[in-house]
Amino acid sequence: MKNLAALFVVLLSVMFTLPQQLQATPPDWAPANGYRDQTRHIYFPQQNIYYDLQKEVYMYDDGGLWFVIKSVPEKYKNINLRKSPQVQLFLNTDAPYTENETHRTKYKYLVHESEKTIRETEKLIRKEQKAQEKAERKSEKK
Repeated sequence: MKNLAALFVVLLSVMFTLPQQLQATPPDWAPANGYRDQTRHIYFPQQNIYYDLQKEVYMYDDGGLWFVIKSVPEKYKNINLRKSPQVQLFLNTDAPYTENETHRTKYKYLVHESEKTIRETEKLIRKEQKAQEKAERKSEKK
């Protein structure tokens, strides 16, 4: 009988600790632990996509229809979401995209600021390329 009670205690402790160990880790771009408890969704204004931290799914718009998938949408696979602007949403809903127009308007400045940075970076790259081409032409003349 003591063995049965001991086995029961062991099984019970395994049941409580095992789910915690098997929990999936959130993506590396997700907010720090303290915020995960409060935040339900992450909104990426540049891409206009959402990530549900509880369900671990992405939500994205494709031609007016919203899709929910487990992995990053194909057209955003090459984007480093860690460097993209992120907004933590405290919405208790499975469909944050129902407020997408509000989010797009409210966080529009994040999209444009990033586009400005991209344009400035592209200008610098073109300037460096021209300088390099000019230096190459000088060396060819010698």
